[in-house]
Amino acid sequence: MVNPKELARLAGEDKARGVGIAQVMPYPYSPAVAVVNEYRQLMAKYAPGKELSYTSLEEFIGAKVLVEGLRKAGANPTREKVIDALATLRKYDVGGFTVSFSPDNRIGSRFVEVTIIGKNGILQR
Repeated sequence: MVNPKELARLAGEDKARGVGIAQVMPYPYSPAVAVVNEYRQLMAKYAPGKELSYTSLEEFIGAKVLVEGLRKAGANPTREKVIDALATLRKYDVGGFTVSFSPDNRIGSRFVEVTIIGKNGILQR
């Protein structure tokens, strides 16, 4: 993950402006996707004042996927049961963002979107 504000600080705002960054999560700064809206609401409630980011959104979605894997693993989950349960998640919708796994696919999502570093290191779509 690239922190665009840190990149702009290190490289200099003028040099970083216009740099494209491939993102593998939905845009966390707009509630247009249901899971992003949920993330934003929960961040406001439980971590007020904390900055929203692609990193914390990815962690939020990852936690939702793990919880579903634990649920599917049953009452006495083991490492193997959780891995097997996660491998059966096909087209699992976490709220407008879908992941799919199989025994041969541990990537989960092929979503990619490009953002551009703008003025003050702010990401633009």
